[in-house]
Amino acid sequence: MEANNSDMGSPLAMALAAYLENYEPAQDDTNMLLKTTEAIERELEDMVEPQPGEVANLMMQAGYTIKWRSVDGKHGWAMRYRR
Repeated sequence: MEANNSDMGSPLAMALAAYLENYEPAQDDTNMLLKTTEAIERELEDMVEPQPGEVANLMMQAGYTIKWRSVDGKHGWAMRYRR
């Protein structure tokens, strides 16, 4: 995860970087997972207490985009497990 210098040392940035080591941004639908910001926050909440918008800002800085599937209405950050 790449964050700007002001976020680099924050506990949230460090926890999210460790979390994202298992994922990469998904550019297409192949093996794509959609995770909401809230779901990611829940997975990190035992280590950090993110403020509203912090996770979303760091996800955007790390190159992740939001997708919305019109078929089932599912939405979230487009990611896949690293190969």
